[in-house]
Amino acid sequence: MQQAMHQLRTGIAQVQASGDSVALSRLRAACRPVERQAQQIAQSRQKAGQALASYAGRVDELQQRARRLRVRRGEAEARRVSLMNTLAANPSTGPGMDALQSKVRSSLIGEETELGEIERQLAALDEERRAADARCASMLNGCASVLEGLPAGSSAEGFGALGQLPGVSFGARANTSAAVRKLTGVLLKSGATPEEVARAWAELIASEDFDADAFIEEHAFELASRNGLPFAVMNQAARTALEYALDPKYPDQLRKAFARMGFTDGERSLEEFKTDLEKIQEALVKAELKIGEGGTVQLVAFGRHDGVVTAGISMGDLDRASTVGLLVSGMNSDVRGIADAFDAFQKIRAGDVSTAMLTWVGYRSPNLAEEAFQDRADAGATALAGFLDGIAVQRNGNPIERFVTMGHSYGTNVLAEALKITNARVDAFVTLGSAGLKYGTTAKDLGVPEIHATHANGDNIAEAVGQRFHFRFIAEDGGGLYEARVDPRNLDGAKTFSSEKTPDGKRVTMHNLVNPINWKDTWLVGPALQWAADTFDGTAAADEVGYLNDKSSTVDGLGKIMRGHG
Repeated sequence: MQQAMHQLRTGIAQVQASGDSVALSRLRAACRPVERQAQQIAQSRQKAGQALASYAGRVDELQQRARRLRVRRGEAEARRVSLMNTLAANPSTGPGMDALQSKVRSSLIGEETELGEIERQLAALDEERRAADARCASMLNGCASVLEGLPAGSSAEGFGALGQLPGVSFGARANTSAAVRKLTGVLLKSGATPEEVARAWAELIASEDFDADAFIEEHAFELASRNGLPFAVMNQAARTALEYALDPKYPDQLRKAFARMGFTDGERSLEEFKTDLEKIQEALVKAELKIGEGGTVQLVAFGRHDGVVTAGISMGDLDRASTVGLLVSGMNSDVRGIADAFDAFQKIRAGDVSTAMLTWVGYRSPNLAEEAFQDRADAGATALAGFLDGIAVQRNGNPIERFVTMGHSYGTNVLAEALKITNARVDAFVTLGSAGLKYGTTAKDLGVPEIHATHANGDNIAEAVGQRFHFRFIAEDGGGLYEARVDPRNLDGAKTFSSEKTPDGKRVTMHNLVNPINWKDTWLVGPALQWAADTFDGTAAADEVGYLNDKSSTVDGLGKIMRGHG
């Protein structure tokens, strides 16, 4: 339209230059309606653009306010639970205790009042968002009405542009065409490869009649762990699913989420499931607070594996980061400890937005008895290899410059088996206190240019127990009657790095990543195991330093490896 108007004005100038006043008058009269229509279209499109810009700014402001309120709510909830625990642990038995209980109850009332005020403010934000939606839709529909009132054909350009705007009542896109239905079927089918998923998603996004946000909301639980999707999409789906499951206004949705994620009664209680999800939610808040405003935190691999909840949280953008670090958790790990590595990750990233650090808790880790067997490693490796393949597919057009994979304890075994079968290009395999790799594993099997390993002298579990005490099927590996697991430090080309005291960090005093060993609840033998753990390493629990304590020498070494200086 703008090009046509330019040509008309050029023609008028040429007639005017010829001196034919009659022809000039007639031409101007003929062009006035066209010029008015063009002006109306231009004005409508400008107003629509202004409306959308204003709406986007308003929604962003409301989301920021809501995020801050949710952080406050989490902190208030934690204080409330602590106060309730104090009440339960200190029954009123005398004047002194009565005074304590009175003080605690007063504080508890304050926290409950605070929570009520936060909920009121969140509800008010909901109303403000709905009002913003209504204002934006009204303005856009007003623009559309102007365009629809123009003669047939004259408004096509303007209306076509407006018809692509999200959330507008006119031209709303529905995921109903045959082509879209076919592609969504491919995307959601069981057993779809990451390549198939990525290809289907790319075609769907390119379809004019596909509403991505509506599709993600409808299929959030299926997309939250679908390997091959962009991680921004996986994150959007996972957060949508998490918020749905934990929505306090609709408590019945928790059981629906339980079923949608494939859980059945008996393998995990609804209360355990809820606690898992709450810990993931708390970890997301913690990561967002640590990474700061403008940083990217992504929730990925949110799903189920062998009867447990799985998740991965990345501090950094997995779709764009040039350097990526991935940590595989070990024995007795689950999503409730997914935030343990955040302090170390923050130190390793050192504010570099081009670095993403991810904790992957995507498999059912072994308990103490299961650790001696290979089964959990093999099952976890299949899940991890699929995730790594998803990374490879998504980053095919924008390759990661340096991809470092790390395993702790039994997680080194899981990671090694995954590297044997993945198609992903990985730069480094790093082990922290490895419980040993499957007998027969060689450096060549891993297919990585670099192998780095560390084992703290204060770690009395990884080598003495994990690598030495295990069961295997002799017929499968060709070894003798007894063979120890493979110590990654002995692999060809492996480089060791320190977990002892150095000028750059403290010595590691235990096997765990951050928190001291807690075996006291292990059935039957728990108290004896806990006594042994507390006694033989010679360090009190309060003084323990784990591999991923952000002040440990291990973390300093990992930072160097991440930068390619290891």
